[in-house]
Amino acid sequence: MLKKGINLYLELVNEGKKEKYKTKIAEMTDDEIFVELPIHDKTKKFAFFILNTSFKAVYYDSGKVFQFTTVLLRRIKENVPLLVLSFPGEENIKTIQRRQYVRVETSLDVAIHPVVPHQFSPFTTVTLDVSGGGLSVHLPKDYGWQPDQEVDLWLVLPMVTGEYNYCKIRGLFIRQFISGKFLRASFEFKNISKQEHQKLIRYTLEKDLYSKRLAKS
Repeated sequence: MLKKGINLYLELVNEGKKEKYKTKIAEMTDDEIFVELPIHDKTKKFAFFILNTSFKAVYYDSGKVFQFTTVLLRRIKENVPLLVLSFPGEENIKTIQRRQYVRVETSLDVAIHPVVPHQFSPFTTVTLDVSGGGLSVHLPKDYGWQPDQEVDLWLVLPMVTGEYNYCKIRGLFIRQFISGKFLRASFEFKNISKQEHQKLIRYTLEKDLYSKRLAKS
């Protein structure tokens, strides 16, 4: 459900190029959305739009991605300047991602610790890929895992805004495999908190959008 405090991503086609902007919902009514001044996701500068500019708005919630069309109606110039966008109603919001999480290839630092003390020596490595449901990592040699073994995963998520999010997540061992000359393992997140899950979903979404933009540039 769209509500106050949610990050909103506005997409605009300008001279044949798709431009993306990030903002946050400050307030809502039945047919209007009040948002902070949007920031260009690449230049990090505030954007100016003429009235009646149409956008594709995207947001995510609970592992799903939602989309709707909105129009800039007016500006509010007070202590905190805001833009007022049209809201088409919940019935006109489309789900563009349903069952599967976005999985992105990325090398993140991760520390792996045993849940049961002394079960193995803690170690640090890097990820191969991450999603809202799990991750894969490089393994040191001679590490063996038992079916359904649980570990604690400590992750650092570098966001496109420059901030860092730190996560501690319980992981369930799924499988161990060899790729080329390297040993690797996959873990599924277990009993993940809503806060940690939102951090991961936000990271994978922003990483995916950034990768797609680079591919088209």
